[in-house]
This record gives sequence, structure tokens and C-alpha cells, in this order.
Amino acid sequence: MFPCSPPPRGVAVVSPSGISALFLVVRNGNMECVEMLLRRGAKPDLKTESGYTSLIIALPHLML
Repeated sequence: MFPCSPPPRGVAVVSPSGISALFLVVRNGNMECVEMLLRRGAKPDLKTESGYTSLIIALPHLML
């Protein structure tokens, strides 16, 4: 895993399609970064333009 550091533009920044840093690290299963982003105020309920949230993407990881 790569070391975790806060995104340079902040945890609330999203791409034009609604993808946040939290969404990306959840999708990649990097729990250290997930915890760091949540502690810094990342919102797990932000939706992408497809309607997915970080919480939805995290479900398969939580069910292991």
C-alpha cells in the first residue's frame, strides 16, 4: 500500500463525475486511508453521478 496523506485540495473535493478521494480509497480497500479521510471530515454519503456512495462501495469489503 502507498502511504496515506491528505489530498492536497482537501477531503471534500470531488471530480466532475462526483468521485471523491474517499470513494477511491474505499474502492481500493485501503482502510488506513479511509480512516484518515473520515477523521478529516470526508463525507461517506456523497453520491457520484451514477448514484453510488463510498458506503455502497465499502459493503463488499465489510462483508469479508
